[in-house]
Amino acid sequence: MMELASIQVHDVPINPKGLARWNPFGKWKKILPKLPPPDWLIGAGHSTHLPMALSRWLYGGISVVIMKPSLPIKWFNWAIIPEHDQTAQSPNIITARGALNRIRPVKRKPAEKGLLLIGGPSKHTSWDSVSLSDQIVTILKKSQGISWKLTTSRRTPIDFLDYLKLQIKSKCSDLNPAIELFPVEDTDRDWVVDRMRESSQIWVTEESISMIYESLTSGAGVGLLNLPNRADSERSPALKGISKLAENAELIYFEKWIKQPQPLSPPTIPFHEAERCARILLKQTSSPFMDSYLASKATPSNK
Repeated sequence: MMELASIQVHDVPINPKGLARWNPFGKWKKILPKLPPPDWLIGAGHSTHLPMALSRWLYGGISVVIMKPSLPIKWFNWAIIPEHDQTAQSPNIITARGALNRIRPVKRKPAEKGLLLIGGPSKHTSWDSVSLSDQIVTILKKSQGISWKLTTSRRTPIDFLDYLKLQIKSKCSDLNPAIELFPVEDTDRDWVVDRMRESSQIWVTEESISMIYESLTSGAGVGLLNLPNRADSERSPALKGISKLAENAELIYFEKWIKQPQPLSPPTIPFHEAERCARILLKQTSSPFMDSYLASKATPSNK
C-alpha cells in the first residue's frame, strides 16, 4: 500500500500470549488515543483480532485482517485469506493465492543463476534422499551453464547434504557443475530473499508451500522437486492449491519437466498478491482520483 499511495503508518504492538490476548484493556489500548484517527486498521495474527475489532468500534477506520480470523468475519470490514484456508464465501473476503509475503518481483534477472530450496518431511509428505538427489543431479546435467546455489531448511535430514555431495561427485564429475551448497545454519532469512531476487530459475521441494509462493513472487521460473506422499495422508488443501498453479502452467513438477527439459519459464502474468490485494483495498476509498491514479501507477514488477 505504501508503494502505491502516500500512507502514514503507526505500528501498535500487541503480542500478548494465552488468555491475555483477549484482554480488552491491554497496553495497546493506551497507545491508540495518542494517534491520529485511523483510516485503516490492519493486523495479522490471532492476538490482533480483538484489539482490531474494538479499535474499529472506538475510533473508526476500515479494518483488515490478514488471515482467517478467530472472530466472526463480519466483525471486520475485510479479511485477506489464502484460498486453501477459505471455507466459506463472504463479500468481505479477498482470496489470496498463498500467504502474502515480503518478496518484491524482479523483472530482469541473470539467466545464468539458479537456486534450489530443500525442505524436509512434513505432515503430508515423507522423505527419500535417493530420489531427491537423483532429481537434483538430473537438473544439473540438463541445465549446464547455470550457476546453482542450494540451501536446506530446519526440516532437512542432517545426512542429506553428505549423501548429495557423494552423488554429485560420482555422477557429475565430468560435467563439473557449478553448484554451491549452503546448510541452513550458514544462511539467514535475508540470504534466501537475496538469492530469490537474483535467480532466474528456482527449484523447491513441493511441501515448502511458503517458499513456492515466494519464489513465484520473485519473478523466477519455478519447478517443484517431488517428495513421496504419506500413504495415510490425503492431499492437503495447500498442496491442491499448488497443483492448481501447475495446471495453469505457472510452475511445473519435475516429472513433467523431465519429459522436455528446458529453462524454467517465469509466470506469464506477474505473481504479486500483496500488490493485488493492496490495490483492491485502496480502491475502497471510492475516490475517482484513486481509481485513475492506481491505473497509471507503475507496478514494482515493471520498474
